[in-house]
Amino acid sequence: MLESGWSIRAVRPDDAPALRRMREEAGWDVERVPAWIAASLTGERPTWVAELDGETVVRCIPHIGYL
Repeated sequence: MLESGWSIRAVRPDDAPALRRMREEAGWDVERVPAWIAASLTGERPTWVAELDGETVVRCIPHIGYL
């Protein structure tokens, strides 16, 4: 847990509804959410989420060019 109720953790399959909701609000790529989660679980494309007080609020993906 970080300051003020924030935490960062690996994405889980049960994050799909929150991630879909975020993508719907953004207006793009809703249909790609299951593939993103699957790619993370296999290690192909690690993905994390940030939570605020237990609610998933941000999807985090490192840009390989910056590593």
